[in-house]
Amino acid sequence: MNAAAALPHLPPAEKWVAVTAYFPPIVGGSSTVAANLISTFRPETVRVISERPATLGGRHSAEPPPGVAVTRFGLPAALHRLPFAKYWIRWGRYALVPAVRRAVLDAVEAGAQRIVAWYPSWPFLLAAAQAARLARLPCFTYHMDAPVPWEQAPWPDRYFLRRRQRPLLQAAAGRLVISEALADDFQQRFQLSSTVIRHGLDLRLYPPAEPSPAAANGPLRLVHTGVVENLQYESLRRIIDAVAQCPELQAQVILSTPNRREDLAACGLAQPHVEIVALPTPEVRALQRSASVLLAVLPFFGQIKALDLTAFPTKLVEYMAAGVPILVHAPPESFLARHVRQYQYAWLVDRPDPAVLLAALKALRADATLRRQLAQRARQTAEQLYALPRVAQAFARACALSEAALQPEFRA
Repeated sequence: MNAAAALPHLPPAEKWVAVTAYFPPIVGGSSTVAANLISTFRPETVRVISERPATLGGRHSAEPPPGVAVTRFGLPAALHRLPFAKYWIRWGRYALVPAVRRAVLDAVEAGAQRIVAWYPSWPFLLAAAQAARLARLPCFTYHMDAPVPWEQAPWPDRYFLRRRQRPLLQAAAGRLVISEALADDFQQRFQLSSTVIRHGLDLRLYPPAEPSPAAANGPLRLVHTGVVENLQYESLRRIIDAVAQCPELQAQVILSTPNRREDLAACGLAQPHVEIVALPTPEVRALQRSASVLLAVLPFFGQIKALDLTAFPTKLVEYMAAGVPILVHAPPESFLARHVRQYQYAWLVDRPDPAVLLAALKALRADATLRRQLAQRARQTAEQLYALPRVAQAFARACALSEAALQPEFRA
C-alpha cells in the first residue's frame, strides 16, 4: 500500500523518537533493522530509547551512529544469577515502563513529533503508546515478528497480549511490518491493515565479489551469524549433527553470536566441530564473506506456528549481499521457503532429513557454477528489495516524516 496516501491528515514531521530494543545490535536481529534505519536520518532529528543488552543476557560491541542521542534503560545484570532469572526479568522489564514513558515525553518536549515503537519489546511498546496518548502524538508500531498468540505467551506478557494488544494496535497511527507474511497475519488475526517496510541494508558495506572457491575435496566452512534464537535451535542442531556423521566433508561450523556458550551447549550446539565466537560487526561481515556456505534456518517442529511460518531472519539480507552461497533449511509452507522459491537466491532444503542436507552441502561445495549463480541471484534480490535508500524513503513516507530529515545520500 502507499503509506503516504494512507496518512493525509499528518503534515510532514522532521523530529521523531525511536523506542526500540537493544541498540546498536549484533549483526542480525530486530535491533539491526532499527539501527540501519536510524543511521539514514540526520542525527539531530531522532532520539533513541532502548534497553541495555545485559537486561536479557545479551552483549554487543557496536557503536551507535555518530551523533545519535541514545537513552538506555535496563535491569541489573546481577538478576541473571538468581534462581528463575528469566521469570524475574520478564516481570522486571514492566517495572521500566514509567521511566521509559517519561523519557519518551522528554523527547517530545524537545521537539519530537512522531513516536515509532519496535516490537518485540512489549514493555517499551506499552510505554510508547502511553506517552503518545498523553502527548497526543501519532505512534507507529514496527513489527519484526508475528505477535505470539496470548495462550502461548509467558506471564506477564500473556496478560498484556490478551487485554491490551488489540486496542494498542488499533490505536496506532500505522502498523509497519517487515514482510508480506506479517501483513497477511495482521489481516487474518486482527483484521488490521499494515505497511510492509523491509529490512534495509547499506550495500556499500558489501562491495560485489565473486564467491570464494570451495575445493571439491577440501574443508567446508559453514557459517551462521547473529543471535541464535530459540526457533533456530532445532534445524541448526540437525545440520550440526548431520555433518558430524559425515567426516569426509571436513566441515567446520562457525557460530558468530552473542549467545552464551553454556546456553548453546545445553541445546547440543557446542560440539567439537563447532566454533563459537563473538565478533564486532566489521569482523562479522568478513566472516560471512569467508564462508563456504551461509546458514539460515527455521524449525519444522516448533510450538508457536505464528512465529515459525511467518519468520524471516534479517541476517539473510546480509547473506544475500555477502557473495556466498546460502543454504536455507525451513518448512515448505513457511514464508521463508516460499520467498526462496520465488527469488531463487538460496538452496532450499524443506525436509527435516539429514541425508538431503548432506547432499545439498556436497552440491554447494562441488559445483562452482551453482555457487556463482546463487550468489548472483542473492545480490540481485538484495539490490531489488533491501537497498537501504529505498527502504529509508519508504519508512519516512509511512511515518509521515519529512524527507529533509534523512541524510542527503538517502533521499530520493
